[in-house]
Amino acid sequence: MKNIIKSLVVVVAVAAVAGMATYSYFSDSVVVSDITLSSGNADLKISDNVSSDFQDNVDASSFAMNEVYPGQDLLPGGYNFYLKNESDSAIGLDTYFKLQTTSGDYALCDAVDLKLKRMKMDGYETDWHSLCWWRDNFTGNGWRMMNTTGEPEVILQNGVHSWTAYAKVDENAGNEIQGQTLGLNITFFAEQHH
Repeated sequence: MKNIIKSLVVVVAVAAVAGMATYSYFSDSVVVSDITLSSGNADLKISDNVSSDFQDNVDASSFAMNEVYPGQDLLPGGYNFYLKNESDSAIGLDTYFKLQTTSGDYALCDAVDLKLKRMKMDGYETDWHSLCWWRDNFTGNGWRMMNTTGEPEVILQNGVHSWTAYAKVDENAGNEIQGQTLGLNITFFAEQHH
């Protein structure tokens, strides 16, 4: 019996030494420190002249259309504007168009028609619609500026897309638009393309 106990003590002692040996290896570690993450941005700019500075806003207060009448072409030759993706991040931007009336009369809103035309892309253009239609018929961020394939109009980083706006007074408009005024805001919204 003593031999069995001695054997068990030797086995336990060997096991204990073996267990301690598992934890006696050298070890070390290194640290990577001062990691900085910085996010970029989405930055859409606009200009009414491709050679001028692009800005967050174009002040159109001096661009008044006074004494309009039925059948009048309000933008002879069209009004050119340019959208630029000045994002710090290397992202493409989907663009949206939203028209809002800020003051004025419904009859004039309904009598003035607007269409947009892309200067490139085989001259893609929208249909003519009244300002009221543009104001009332959008969802979410506004009317998505689409190309000819039906895919989103994506402006790549540092890219510029050029558009022309056309406006006219409906030739069938009558006395209901006499003496009326209308104030508008147009917003171009951009979000990162997925």
